[in-house]
Amino acid sequence: RRQDKRDELPLVDVVMSGGRGKSQARFLLAPAGADQWAYHPARGLYAGNTIGAALQTEALFQPPQNLTIELLVNFAGFPPRQKDPIGVLLATRADARRAAFFLAVGAEGQILHLFDADQPWQEANVSLLPGEWYYLASTFQADPQKQTTIVNTYLANLTRKENTLQWVVKNQELMGVPATSRLGVGKGFDEHGRHAYPWPGLLDEIALYRTALDRQTLQQHLELLLGSGLSR
Repeated sequence: RRQDKRDELPLVDVVMSGGRGKSQARFLLAPAGADQWAYHPARGLYAGNTIGAALQTEALFQPPQNLTIELLVNFAGFPPRQKDPIGVLLATRADARRAAFFLAVGAEGQILHLFDADQPWQEANVSLLPGEWYYLASTFQADPQKQTTIVNTYLANLTRKENTLQWVVKNQELMGVPATSRLGVGKGFDEHGRHAYPWPGLLDEIALYRTALDRQTLQQHLELLLGSGLSR
């Protein structure tokens, strides 16, 4: 479950905030009775942005200029007492400014992207509903000369049996390019590079492609998923 046999990027367990995140991340059957295991990061009930446990790559991850990320995701929601919560699915961070929050969610479940920490978050025009399974995919096309990244994001609610992708971020040009660092899975990094922002919920079937797949191809992936019985 933690081994990458293709690009030599196996995953290791990490805890947030200098080891204070004692809750254990784990693999769970999801949903109950299914034959598929999903990964469940741990997140603290109060200081959730800094307390928890998740995964990251053992080696540095060099994001390609063109990248696609797709996965299955279930957002559990944030407790009301958490202040300004952020939950991250995948991220890298080189320093205080050079950060790549490929996929994250905000307090209301809105999908977020960020590649320059001095810039505002890019919000998709849709939010994840707590407790429901989604197919989620984003493509990233970086321009090193302009120091910008074009982002497209697609979504389908598997719980509600949606069979057509929603195009929720359309050709948005964001400041910054993906940073090289260890890749956080179910977590991100704060401005000092410390583990932070553990994902509140489940994630599964993560795939990274060294190309920006088009919408038609991702739609075919969704159809294959729906036909395989892996949908939630």
